[in-house]
Amino acid sequence: MRLECTIYLRVDVLHAARPDVQRRGGPNTRGGMKLSLYPRPHGRDEVEAAFRRYWRIGAVAEKWSDWALRSFTADVVYVERIYGTLNGRDAVHHWITALMANNGNLRAILDWYAIDGGRVTLGMTNRYEHPDGQSEPLDFAGLTILDYAGDGRFRYEEDWWDL
Repeated sequence: MRLECTIYLRVDVLHAARPDVQRRGGPNTRGGMKLSLYPRPHGRDEVEAAFRRYWRIGAVAEKWSDWALRSFTADVVYVERIYGTLNGRDAVHHWITALMANNGNLRAILDWYAIDGGRVTLGMTNRYEHPDGQSEPLDFAGLTILDYAGDGRFRYEEDWWDL
């Protein structure tokens, strides 16, 4: 199995430290050399389709039980900066269904996403609607990293919140 991924090594930084290293660039190198970082055993279309399903089932349809059961591998590691690390799909399922049952006034708006090999990074705006229905909602940014495992499922998720 061949694994591919991309990082950009800043040759100008390397050259400053090692003037004996010859500068070489190429197409799409941004002044550096294109090297590998994240595994690419799956095609971009497959990873993007899995991400779109992940987002549609959870944030759009709010079917959190289905989201947990259909989006993750049985041995997923889910790092949540407020609630801690969850190990396994069953733990994620229990946590998210209980959490969202008590937080029906929370919405997520996808701002952007990027795919590099099997890694999806996304930014979102989370919106808590005020319970009185008249006051301004509370918006806060979120960042999520997902690692794709294949078969439409992710093996790792890590979330950050700007609260």
